[in-house]
Amino acid sequence: MARAKILVAATLDGKGTANHRALAIRRLGYDVVPFNFSDYLSGLGKVTNWAYHRLMRGPLVSRINGDLRQLAQSTRPNLILIDKGIFVTAGTVRFLSKHIAPTIQHNLDNPFGTMGEKSWRRLIDAIPYYDVHFVPRDINLADYKAAGAKRVIRVPLAFEPTVHFPPPPSWSDSDRTIDVSFTGSPYDDRAKFMTSLLTDHGISVDIQGDRWQKALGVDFARKLYTGPGVYGDAYRQRFWQSKLCLSFITRSNCDQVAHKSFEIAASGGVLLAEDTAEHRSIFEDGKEALFFTDLADCARLIGEYLPKVRARAAIARAAVQRSVQSGYSNDDRLRPALDEVRSLFSVD
Repeated sequence: MARAKILVAATLDGKGTANHRALAIRRLGYDVVPFNFSDYLSGLGKVTNWAYHRLMRGPLVSRINGDLRQLAQSTRPNLILIDKGIFVTAGTVRFLSKHIAPTIQHNLDNPFGTMGEKSWRRLIDAIPYYDVHFVPRDINLADYKAAGAKRVIRVPLAFEPTVHFPPPPSWSDSDRTIDVSFTGSPYDDRAKFMTSLLTDHGISVDIQGDRWQKALGVDFARKLYTGPGVYGDAYRQRFWQSKLCLSFITRSNCDQVAHKSFEIAASGGVLLAEDTAEHRSIFEDGKEALFFTDLADCARLIGEYLPKVRARAAIARAAVQRSVQSGYSNDDRLRPALDEVRSLFSVD
């Protein structure tokens, strides 16, 4: 198949997973033309950044759309992929699709969930004008079509092989200095879950991420919170350093599987995640991961497996093998979806 050019408009700041997907697209043999939303948002300050995400209008939004159109016109890509295009207007999408190339909207989050984020308004308005939407959850197939989408393709969650990989052979349990960790955001009732693990079961979870101090409160933050969000190598090393790595589904996103679960497993961490049908479909409970049904079950598994050094090591090895062999990487997830788009629109 001939080499094609894809314009990727996304938050390419090295922190989020959009950058990982851009790397995968390059590895799949595409020429990538980057358009980085972060170039426009960096240095605004918290208040201004908040205002733009809430209001979704103003000179900065106009500049983003104008510059995106100009870049597309000057580079003439074969495809245009817009990753979480909350700043991209319906008019811009319509123009790009009609005059430049087929447009793809990729979104890991759920604009139809219950988080109530104001920033989804513009993206939802633009849904009918994209040629294709990539979504990670089954429920969104119907949601997007009901909102006027022409085509919706499921692209499951993934790990990034250049970031999420197991520790070196010399790594041992003595290097896992954290008993139980959680790395991420305090969505849903996670703060209550963590504090209850401590108060009801005496289990202290090492928590890193943003907004936890407010969610936990001063007293519990002092006992559980160890630092802000980490990314890249530091994010992976959290999994390496932990005997057990907690992972939660985001109910306000209507999720049945966690993105973090793929990342933990591929990194050689021992995944301790909420028990859902989809989690069980990707990893075997007790062999490749550990799944809990509620707080008490989570505490039971922690108490049972912390002393089991060999069992945890076996689970970690099996999880890495399953992640690779079952094709959970960004490359494996994106390849068939992009091939389908190229076939639909006869992109050489």
